Amino acid sequence: MNKRDGIIKEFFLGSSLIFLWGIVGFIFLFFFKLFAARHYNPTQYGTFILIETIISFLLIFITIGIPQGIRRYIPYYEHSNKLGLLNGYLDFIFKIPTTFAIITSILLFLSADTLSNFFNLTNGSIYFKLISIILPFKIFSNIFRKIFISKRLYFHPTFNYNFIENIVLIIGIILIQTLNLGVIWIIITLVTSILISFIYDLIIYYTKVTFKKSDKEYKLKEWINYSLPLFLTGVFAYFINWSDNLIISKILNPSELGIYSIAFSLAIVLLFVKTSFTSIFLPLISKSYAKKDKKNIKLLFEKSSEWILLLTLPAFLFLIFNSKGIITILYGPEYSKGYIPLIIISFGAIISATTGMNSEILELYKKTKTIFKLNVLIATFNLILNMVLIPFIGIVGAAISTSLSISSQNIALLLKAKKLEKINFNIKKTFKILFCGIAAILTVEFIKGYLLIDNPIKLSLLAIFYLMIYLITIILFKVFTKEDLQF
Repeated sequence: MNKRDGIIKEFFLGSSLIFLWGIVGFIFLFFFKLFAARHYNPTQYGTFILIETIISFLLIFITIGIPQGIRRYIPYYEHSNKLGLLNGYLDFIFKIPTTFAIITSILLFLSADTLSNFFNLTNGSIYFKLISIILPFKIFSNIFRKIFISKRLYFHPTFNYNFIENIVLIIGIILIQTLNLGVIWIIITLVTSILISFIYDLIIYYTKVTFKKSDKEYKLKEWINYSLPLFLTGVFAYFINWSDNLIISKILNPSELGIYSIAFSLAIVLLFVKTSFTSIFLPLISKSYAKKDKKNIKLLFEKSSEWILLLTLPAFLFLIFNSKGIITILYGPEYSKGYIPLIIISFGAIISATTGMNSEILELYKKTKTIFKLNVLIATFNLILNMVLIPFIGIVGAAISTSLSISSQNIALLLKAKKLEKINFNIKKTFKILFCGIAAILTVEFIKGYLLIDNPIKLSLLAIFYLMIYLITIILFKVFTKEDLQF
Protein backbone atom coordinates (compact mmCIF):
# COMPACT_ATOMS: atom_id res chain seq x y z
CA MET A 1 0.00 0.00 0.00
CA ASN A 2 1.45 3.39 -0.98
CA LYS A 3 1.22 6.43 1.28
CA ARG A 4 -1.69 7.85 -0.71
CA ASP A 5 -3.71 4.69 -0.18
CA GLY A 6 -2.69 4.80 3.48
CA ILE A 7 -4.05 8.27 4.15
CA ILE A 8 -7.30 7.49 2.32
CA LYS A 9 -7.64 4.32 4.38
CA GLU A 10 -7.02 6.26 7.59
CA PHE A 11 -9.58 8.83 6.54
CA PHE A 12 -12.12 6.14 5.65
CA LEU A 13 -11.63 4.11 8.84
CA GLY A 14 -11.53 7.16 11.12
CA SER A 15 -14.54 8.85 9.57
CA SER A 16 -16.42 5.53 9.50
CA LEU A 17 -15.89 5.13 13.24
CA ILE A 18 -17.06 8.69 13.87
CA PHE A 19 -19.99 8.18 11.49
CA LEU A 20 -21.15 4.91 13.08
CA TRP A 21 -20.97 6.26 16.62
CA GLY A 22 -22.63 9.39 15.28
CA ILE A 23 -25.58 7.27 14.14
CA VAL A 24 -25.85 5.88 17.67
CA GLY A 25 -25.74 9.40 19.07
CA PHE A 26 -28.30 10.62 16.56
CA ILE A 27 -30.71 7.82 17.49
CA PHE A 28 -30.35 8.59 21.21
CA LEU A 29 -30.71 12.33 20.66
CA PHE A 30 -33.63 11.82 18.29
CA PHE A 31 -35.56 9.80 20.86
CA PHE A 32 -34.61 12.20 23.62
CA LYS A 33 -36.10 15.12 21.69
CA LEU A 34 -39.04 12.99 20.55
CA PHE A 35 -39.91 12.00 24.13
CA ALA A 36 -39.33 15.57 25.33
CA ALA A 37 -41.58 17.04 22.62
CA ARG A 38 -44.30 14.52 23.42
CA HIS A 39 -44.05 14.97 27.20
CA TYR A 40 -44.03 18.77 27.15
CA ASN A 41 -46.32 21.01 25.14
CA PRO A 42 -44.79 23.15 22.35
CA THR A 43 -44.41 26.12 24.72
CA GLN A 44 -42.50 24.14 27.34
CA TYR A 45 -40.39 22.39 24.72
CA GLY A 46 -39.65 25.76 23.12
CA THR A 47 -38.31 26.95 26.49
CA PHE A 48 -35.83 24.08 26.58
CA ILE A 49 -34.73 24.84 23.00
CA LEU A 50 -34.17 28.47 23.95
CA ILE A 51 -31.91 27.47 26.87
CA GLU A 52 -30.00 25.10 24.58
CA THR A 53 -29.60 27.92 22.05
CA ILE A 54 -28.17 30.28 24.68
CA ILE A 55 -25.66 27.64 25.81
CA SER A 56 -24.46 27.27 22.21
CA PHE A 57 -23.87 31.00 21.92
CA LEU A 58 -22.03 31.24 25.24
CA LEU A 59 -19.68 28.42 24.22
CA ILE A 60 -18.73 30.35 21.10
CA PHE A 61 -18.18 33.53 23.11
CA ILE A 62 -16.08 31.92 25.85
CA THR A 63 -13.67 30.04 23.59
CA ILE A 64 -13.09 33.06 21.28
CA GLY A 65 -12.31 30.64 18.45
CA ILE A 66 -9.25 29.08 20.09
CA PRO A 67 -10.33 25.38 19.97
CA GLN A 68 -10.93 25.71 16.21
CA GLY A 69 -7.18 25.82 15.60
CA ILE A 70 -6.39 22.64 17.54
CA ARG A 71 -7.01 20.26 14.65
CA ARG A 72 -4.66 22.31 12.46
CA TYR A 73 -1.80 23.31 14.74
CA ILE A 74 -1.25 20.15 16.81
CA PRO A 75 -0.83 17.78 13.80
CA TYR A 76 1.20 20.43 11.97
CA TYR A 77 3.61 21.07 14.87
CA GLU A 78 3.99 17.38 15.67
CA HIS A 79 4.74 16.32 12.09
CA SER A 80 7.04 19.34 11.62
CA ASN A 81 8.78 18.41 14.91
CA LYS A 82 8.23 21.91 16.34
CA LEU A 83 7.92 20.74 19.94
CA GLY A 84 8.53 24.11 21.57
CA LEU A 85 5.68 25.68 19.66
CA LEU A 86 3.52 22.63 20.35
CA ASN A 87 3.97 22.97 24.12
CA GLY A 88 3.43 26.71 23.98
CA TYR A 89 0.26 26.21 21.96
CA LEU A 90 -1.09 23.67 24.49
CA ASP A 91 -0.55 26.22 27.24
CA PHE A 92 -2.36 28.85 25.13
CA ILE A 93 -5.45 26.78 24.33
CA PHE A 94 -6.16 25.93 27.97
CA LYS A 95 -5.42 29.14 29.87
CA ILE A 96 -7.39 31.70 27.88
CA PRO A 97 -10.69 29.77 27.47
CA THR A 98 -10.55 28.79 31.17
CA THR A 99 -10.26 32.43 32.21
CA PHE A 100 -13.14 33.50 29.96
CA ALA A 101 -15.28 30.57 31.13
CA ILE A 102 -14.96 31.53 34.81
CA ILE A 103 -15.72 35.21 34.14
CA THR A 104 -18.74 34.38 31.93
CA SER A 105 -20.14 31.90 34.45
CA ILE A 106 -20.04 34.49 37.24
CA LEU A 107 -21.68 37.16 35.05
CA LEU A 108 -24.36 34.72 33.88
CA PHE A 109 -25.16 33.68 37.44
CA LEU A 110 -25.48 37.31 38.57
CA SER A 111 -27.63 38.33 35.57
CA ALA A 112 -29.97 35.31 35.69
CA ASP A 113 -33.02 37.34 36.80
CA THR A 114 -32.50 39.96 34.10
CA LEU A 115 -32.22 37.34 31.35
CA SER A 116 -35.30 35.53 32.62
CA ASN A 117 -37.34 38.74 32.40
CA PHE A 118 -35.96 39.58 28.95
CA PHE A 119 -37.04 36.23 27.48
CA ASN A 120 -40.30 36.18 29.50
CA LEU A 121 -39.47 32.81 31.06
CA THR A 122 -41.35 31.54 34.09
CA ASN A 123 -38.78 30.41 36.68
CA GLY A 124 -36.10 31.20 34.07
CA SER A 125 -33.63 32.50 36.66
CA ILE A 126 -32.87 29.02 37.98
CA TYR A 127 -32.31 27.76 34.41
CA PHE A 128 -29.60 30.34 33.78
CA LYS A 129 -27.95 29.70 37.14
CA LEU A 130 -27.78 25.99 36.38
CA ILE A 131 -26.12 26.45 32.99
CA SER A 132 -23.67 28.98 34.45
CA ILE A 133 -22.28 26.17 36.63
CA ILE A 134 -21.51 23.76 33.79
CA LEU A 135 -20.04 26.18 31.22
CA PRO A 136 -16.36 25.65 32.23
CA PHE A 137 -16.81 21.86 32.10
CA LYS A 138 -18.34 22.07 28.62
CA ILE A 139 -15.41 24.21 27.45
CA PHE A 140 -12.82 21.72 28.71
CA SER A 141 -14.64 18.82 27.05
CA ASN A 142 -14.66 20.74 23.78
CA ILE A 143 -10.88 21.28 23.97
CA PHE A 144 -10.14 17.71 25.06
CA ARG A 145 -12.14 16.21 22.18
CA LYS A 146 -10.38 18.27 19.53
CA ILE A 147 -7.03 17.21 21.01
CA PHE A 148 -8.14 13.54 20.88
CA ILE A 149 -9.01 13.88 17.19
CA SER A 150 -5.73 15.63 16.41
CA LYS A 151 -3.90 12.75 18.16
CA ARG A 152 -5.88 10.20 16.09
CA LEU A 153 -7.74 8.91 19.16
CA TYR A 154 -11.01 8.77 17.26
CA PHE A 155 -12.91 6.34 19.50
CA HIS A 156 -12.96 8.22 22.80
CA PRO A 157 -14.45 11.58 21.78
CA THR A 158 -17.07 9.97 19.56
CA PHE A 159 -18.01 7.35 22.15
CA ASN A 160 -18.31 9.95 24.89
CA TYR A 161 -20.20 12.59 22.90
CA ASN A 162 -22.53 10.20 21.12
CA PHE A 163 -23.07 7.47 23.71
CA ILE A 164 -22.27 8.55 27.27
CA GLU A 165 -23.66 12.08 27.02
CA ASN A 166 -26.78 10.97 25.16
CA ILE A 167 -27.53 7.90 27.26
CA VAL A 168 -27.73 10.21 30.28
CA LEU A 169 -30.24 12.33 28.38
CA ILE A 170 -32.31 9.25 27.49
CA ILE A 171 -32.35 7.99 31.08
CA GLY A 172 -33.27 11.47 32.26
CA ILE A 173 -36.20 11.94 29.88
CA ILE A 174 -37.56 8.46 30.71
CA LEU A 175 -37.54 9.37 34.42
CA ILE A 176 -39.14 12.72 33.61
CA GLN A 177 -41.95 11.01 31.70
CA THR A 178 -42.43 8.30 34.31
CA LEU A 179 -42.59 10.76 37.23
CA ASN A 180 -44.33 13.51 35.20
CA LEU A 181 -41.70 16.12 36.08
CA GLY A 182 -41.59 19.75 34.99
CA VAL A 183 -39.29 21.69 32.62
CA ILE A 184 -36.65 22.31 35.29
CA TRP A 185 -35.80 18.61 35.24
CA ILE A 186 -34.91 18.51 31.56
CA ILE A 187 -32.43 21.34 32.25
CA ILE A 188 -31.01 19.34 35.18
CA THR A 189 -30.71 16.32 32.87
CA LEU A 190 -28.76 18.40 30.35
CA VAL A 191 -26.41 19.69 33.06
CA THR A 192 -25.85 16.17 34.40
CA SER A 193 -24.97 14.79 30.96
CA ILE A 194 -22.35 17.53 30.49
CA LEU A 195 -20.75 16.88 33.90
CA ILE A 196 -20.52 13.10 33.39
CA SER A 197 -19.15 13.60 29.90
CA PHE A 198 -16.47 15.98 31.24
CA ILE A 199 -15.32 13.42 33.82
CA TYR A 200 -14.84 10.83 31.06
CA ASP A 201 -12.89 13.30 28.87
CA LEU A 202 -10.68 14.28 31.80
CA ILE A 203 -9.79 10.65 32.57
CA ILE A 204 -8.97 9.89 28.93
CA TYR A 205 -6.83 13.01 28.57
CA TYR A 206 -4.62 12.16 31.54
CA THR A 207 -4.36 8.43 30.74
CA LYS A 208 -4.17 8.32 26.93
CA VAL A 209 -2.70 11.61 25.68
CA THR A 210 1.03 12.31 25.76
CA PHE A 211 3.14 15.07 24.24
CA LYS A 212 6.91 15.29 24.07
CA LYS A 213 8.13 17.90 26.52
CA SER A 214 10.15 20.90 25.42
CA ASP A 215 10.77 24.51 26.39
CA LYS A 216 7.66 26.47 25.51
CA GLU A 217 7.71 28.79 22.54
CA TYR A 218 4.88 31.15 21.71
CA LYS A 219 3.50 32.66 18.53
CA LEU A 220 0.73 34.53 20.30
CA LYS A 221 0.18 37.02 17.50
CA GLU A 222 -0.20 34.26 14.90
CA TRP A 223 -2.47 32.14 17.10
CA ILE A 224 -4.65 35.10 18.06
CA ASN A 225 -4.83 36.28 14.44
CA TYR A 226 -5.89 32.75 13.49
CA SER A 227 -8.40 32.34 16.33
CA LEU A 228 -10.13 35.73 16.52
CA PRO A 229 -11.61 35.61 12.99
CA LEU A 230 -12.86 32.09 13.78
CA PHE A 231 -14.41 33.41 16.99
CA LEU A 232 -16.18 36.17 15.09
CA THR A 233 -17.06 33.63 12.41
CA GLY A 234 -18.58 31.44 15.11
CA VAL A 235 -20.64 34.36 16.41
CA PHE A 236 -21.99 35.11 12.96
CA ALA A 237 -22.46 31.41 12.20
CA TYR A 238 -24.47 31.26 15.40
CA PHE A 239 -26.73 34.00 14.10
CA ILE A 240 -27.09 32.13 10.81
CA ASN A 241 -28.14 28.96 12.64
CA TRP A 242 -29.93 30.39 15.67
CA SER A 243 -31.13 33.93 14.97
CA ASP A 244 -34.34 32.42 13.66
CA ASN A 245 -34.90 30.81 17.10
CA LEU A 246 -34.31 34.09 18.93
CA ILE A 247 -36.52 36.15 16.60
CA ILE A 248 -39.30 33.55 16.61
CA SER A 249 -39.29 33.46 20.42
CA LYS A 250 -39.42 37.28 20.54
CA ILE A 251 -41.85 38.05 17.69
CA LEU A 252 -44.04 34.93 17.76
CA ASN A 253 -44.25 32.62 20.78
CA PRO A 254 -42.55 29.56 22.35
CA SER A 255 -45.13 27.26 20.73
CA GLU A 256 -44.06 28.34 17.23
CA LEU A 257 -40.43 27.97 18.28
CA GLY A 258 -41.12 24.41 19.46
CA ILE A 259 -42.71 23.50 16.11
CA TYR A 260 -39.94 25.17 14.11
CA SER A 261 -37.18 23.54 16.15
CA ILE A 262 -38.56 20.09 15.32
CA ALA A 263 -38.46 20.88 11.59
CA PHE A 264 -34.99 22.40 11.88
CA SER A 265 -33.54 19.46 13.87
CA LEU A 266 -34.86 16.95 11.33
CA ALA A 267 -33.51 18.89 8.33
CA ILE A 268 -30.09 19.52 9.90
CA VAL A 269 -29.65 15.75 10.15
CA LEU A 270 -28.60 16.06 6.50
CA LEU A 271 -25.36 17.69 7.69
CA PHE A 272 -24.63 14.72 9.92
CA VAL A 273 -22.38 12.82 7.48
CA LYS A 274 -20.42 15.93 6.55
CA THR A 275 -19.91 16.79 10.22
CA SER A 276 -18.65 13.25 10.89
CA PHE A 277 -16.04 13.60 8.14
CA THR A 278 -15.08 17.18 9.04
CA SER A 279 -13.57 16.32 12.42
CA ILE A 280 -10.91 14.09 10.85
CA PHE A 281 -10.52 15.93 7.52
CA LEU A 282 -8.58 18.97 8.81
CA PRO A 283 -6.01 16.99 10.88
CA LEU A 284 -5.26 14.75 7.88
CA ILE A 285 -4.88 17.56 5.35
CA SER A 286 -2.75 19.44 7.91
CA LYS A 287 -0.50 16.39 8.09
CA SER A 288 -0.28 16.28 4.27
CA TYR A 289 0.35 20.02 4.16
CA ALA A 290 3.25 19.64 6.60
CA LYS A 291 4.70 16.97 4.28
CA LYS A 292 4.04 19.15 1.19
CA ASP A 293 1.80 16.47 -0.35
CA LYS A 294 -0.91 18.48 -2.11
CA LYS A 295 -2.19 15.51 -4.13
CA ASN A 296 -3.46 13.92 -0.94
CA ILE A 297 -5.43 17.05 -0.11
CA LYS A 298 -7.11 17.00 -3.51
CA LEU A 299 -7.83 13.27 -3.26
CA LEU A 300 -9.27 13.52 0.26
CA PHE A 301 -11.59 16.34 -0.81
CA GLU A 302 -12.86 14.43 -3.84
CA LYS A 303 -13.43 11.14 -2.00
CA SER A 304 -15.06 12.75 1.01
CA SER A 305 -17.45 14.69 -1.26
CA GLU A 306 -18.49 11.47 -3.03
CA TRP A 307 -19.15 9.63 0.22
CA ILE A 308 -21.07 12.56 1.71
CA LEU A 309 -23.40 12.69 -1.29
CA LEU A 310 -23.80 8.90 -1.35
CA LEU A 311 -24.82 8.75 2.32
CA THR A 312 -26.81 12.00 2.55
CA LEU A 313 -28.95 11.80 -0.59
CA PRO A 314 -31.30 8.99 0.56
CA ALA A 315 -32.10 10.82 3.80
CA PHE A 316 -32.81 14.02 1.86
CA LEU A 317 -35.17 12.39 -0.61
CA PHE A 318 -37.02 10.45 2.07
CA LEU A 319 -37.53 13.63 4.12
CA ILE A 320 -38.77 15.60 1.13
CA PHE A 321 -41.31 13.02 0.00
CA ASN A 322 -42.55 12.13 3.50
CA SER A 323 -42.15 15.37 5.45
CA LYS A 324 -45.71 15.78 6.72
CA GLY A 325 -46.11 12.12 7.58
CA ILE A 326 -42.79 12.00 9.44
CA ILE A 327 -43.59 14.98 11.66
CA THR A 328 -47.22 13.99 12.31
CA ILE A 329 -46.49 10.33 13.05
CA LEU A 330 -43.47 11.00 15.25
CA TYR A 331 -44.41 14.19 17.08
CA GLY A 332 -48.17 14.44 16.84
CA PRO A 333 -50.62 16.55 14.81
CA GLU A 334 -49.88 19.73 16.83
CA TYR A 335 -46.42 19.80 15.19
CA SER A 336 -47.66 19.01 11.65
CA LYS A 337 -47.43 22.59 10.38
CA GLY A 338 -43.65 22.21 10.58
CA TYR A 339 -43.53 20.07 7.44
CA ILE A 340 -43.15 23.02 5.03
CA PRO A 341 -40.17 24.48 6.95
CA LEU A 342 -38.72 20.96 7.02
CA ILE A 343 -38.79 20.76 3.21
CA ILE A 344 -37.36 24.26 2.76
CA ILE A 345 -34.47 23.83 5.21
CA SER A 346 -33.68 20.37 3.79
CA PHE A 347 -32.85 21.88 0.40
CA GLY A 348 -30.39 24.31 1.97
CA ALA A 349 -28.85 21.55 4.07
CA ILE A 350 -28.28 19.15 1.15
CA ILE A 351 -26.57 21.90 -0.85
CA SER A 352 -24.35 22.80 2.10
CA ALA A 353 -23.49 19.15 2.74
CA THR A 354 -22.64 18.15 -0.80
CA THR A 355 -20.57 21.17 -1.84
CA GLY A 356 -17.68 19.88 0.24
CA MET A 357 -15.54 20.71 3.27
CA ASN A 358 -14.36 24.07 2.05
CA SER A 359 -14.00 25.89 5.34
CA GLU A 360 -11.30 23.40 6.36
CA ILE A 361 -9.32 24.17 3.19
CA LEU A 362 -9.35 27.85 4.08
CA GLU A 363 -8.39 27.10 7.70
CA LEU A 364 -5.46 25.03 6.44
CA TYR A 365 -4.11 28.09 4.63
CA LYS A 366 -4.88 30.31 7.65
CA LYS A 367 -7.50 32.23 5.65
CA THR A 368 -9.63 32.66 8.75
CA LYS A 369 -10.24 36.33 7.99
CA THR A 370 -11.77 35.32 4.67
CA ILE A 371 -14.08 32.90 6.47
CA PHE A 372 -15.03 35.67 8.88
CA LYS A 373 -15.84 38.19 6.13
CA LEU A 374 -18.04 35.68 4.32
CA ASN A 375 -19.88 34.86 7.52
CA VAL A 376 -20.48 38.54 8.25
CA LEU A 377 -22.16 38.92 4.86
CA ILE A 378 -24.21 35.74 5.25
CA ALA A 379 -25.21 36.51 8.85
CA THR A 380 -26.31 40.04 7.90
CA PHE A 381 -28.29 38.63 4.99
CA ASN A 382 -29.82 36.00 7.30
CA LEU A 383 -30.76 38.50 10.00
CA ILE A 384 -32.40 40.89 7.55
CA LEU A 385 -34.39 38.08 5.93
CA ASN A 386 -35.53 36.79 9.32
CA MET A 387 -36.68 40.22 10.46
CA VAL A 388 -38.52 40.83 7.18
CA LEU A 389 -40.07 37.41 6.63
CA ILE A 390 -40.93 36.09 10.11
CA PRO A 391 -43.47 38.84 10.95
CA PHE A 392 -45.31 38.15 7.67
CA ILE A 393 -45.08 34.39 7.07
CA GLY A 394 -43.93 33.11 10.45
CA ILE A 395 -41.78 30.00 10.67
CA VAL A 396 -41.88 29.50 6.89
CA GLY A 397 -40.01 32.80 6.59
CA ALA A 398 -37.43 31.58 9.11
CA ALA A 399 -36.99 28.40 7.07
CA ILE A 400 -36.47 30.32 3.83
CA SER A 401 -33.86 32.53 5.51
CA THR A 402 -32.00 29.57 7.02
CA SER A 403 -32.04 27.55 3.80
CA LEU A 404 -30.70 30.38 1.66
CA SER A 405 -28.05 31.26 4.24
CA ILE A 406 -26.53 27.83 4.85
CA SER A 407 -26.46 26.93 1.15
CA SER A 408 -25.00 30.23 -0.11
CA GLN A 409 -22.45 30.17 2.71
CA ASN A 410 -20.83 26.92 1.59
CA ILE A 411 -21.05 27.77 -2.10
CA ALA A 412 -19.13 30.99 -1.41
CA LEU A 413 -16.56 29.04 0.63
CA LEU A 414 -16.19 26.56 -2.24
CA LEU A 415 -15.35 29.34 -4.68
CA LYS A 416 -12.68 30.63 -2.29
CA ALA A 417 -11.27 27.14 -1.59
CA LYS A 418 -10.88 26.39 -5.30
CA LYS A 419 -8.48 29.33 -5.57
CA LEU A 420 -6.21 27.72 -2.97
CA GLU A 421 -6.38 24.05 -3.98
CA LYS A 422 -7.16 22.25 -7.22
CA ILE A 423 -10.23 20.58 -5.73
CA ASN A 424 -12.90 19.08 -7.96
CA PHE A 425 -15.93 16.80 -7.90
CA ASN A 426 -16.34 13.55 -9.81
CA ILE A 427 -19.22 14.65 -12.05
CA LYS A 428 -19.85 11.21 -13.55
CA LYS A 429 -20.16 9.55 -10.15
CA THR A 430 -22.30 12.44 -8.87
CA PHE A 431 -24.87 11.90 -11.61
CA LYS A 432 -24.87 8.15 -11.01
CA ILE A 433 -25.61 8.66 -7.31
CA LEU A 434 -28.38 11.17 -8.07
CA PHE A 435 -29.98 8.81 -10.59
CA CYS A 436 -29.92 5.91 -8.12
CA GLY A 437 -31.46 8.00 -5.35
CA ILE A 438 -34.26 9.38 -7.51
CA ALA A 439 -35.03 5.97 -9.04
CA ALA A 440 -35.25 4.40 -5.58
CA ILE A 441 -37.53 7.07 -4.07
CA LEU A 442 -39.88 7.05 -7.07
CA THR A 443 -40.17 3.26 -6.78
CA VAL A 444 -41.05 3.55 -3.10
CA GLU A 445 -43.52 6.37 -3.74
CA PHE A 446 -45.33 4.23 -6.31
CA ILE A 447 -45.63 1.37 -3.82
CA LYS A 448 -46.59 3.75 -0.98
CA GLY A 449 -49.64 4.82 -2.97
CA TYR A 450 -51.19 1.43 -2.18
CA LEU A 451 -50.34 1.52 1.55
CA LEU A 452 -51.49 3.44 4.61
CA ILE A 453 -48.46 4.77 6.50
CA ASP A 454 -49.96 5.85 9.82
CA ASN A 455 -47.59 4.73 12.58
CA PRO A 456 -43.83 4.70 13.39
CA ILE A 457 -43.42 0.98 12.62
CA LYS A 458 -44.83 1.30 9.09
CA LEU A 459 -42.78 4.45 8.53
CA SER A 460 -39.59 2.64 9.66
CA LEU A 461 -40.32 -0.35 7.40
CA LEU A 462 -40.88 2.03 4.48
CA ALA A 463 -37.51 3.69 5.18
CA ILE A 464 -35.74 0.31 5.37
CA PHE A 465 -37.34 -0.80 2.10
CA TYR A 466 -36.25 2.46 0.46
CA LEU A 467 -32.65 2.00 1.62
CA MET A 468 -32.63 -1.55 0.25
CA ILE A 469 -33.83 -0.32 -3.17
CA TYR A 470 -31.22 2.47 -3.08
CA LEU A 471 -28.42 0.04 -2.24
CA ILE A 472 -29.50 -2.34 -5.02
CA THR A 473 -29.49 0.48 -7.60
CA ILE A 474 -26.07 1.63 -6.34
CA ILE A 475 -24.72 -1.88 -6.94
CA LEU A 476 -26.45 -2.36 -10.30
CA PHE A 477 -25.12 0.90 -11.70
CA LYS A 478 -21.62 0.21 -10.36
CA VAL A 479 -21.29 3.43 -8.37
CA PHE A 480 -18.59 1.79 -6.25
CA THR A 481 -15.29 1.39 -8.07
CA LYS A 482 -12.39 -0.92 -7.21
CA GLU A 483 -10.61 2.12 -5.79
CA ASP A 484 -13.49 2.67 -3.34
CA LEU A 485 -13.89 -0.97 -2.34
CA GLN A 486 -10.21 -1.69 -1.68
CA PHE A 487 -10.40 0.24 1.58
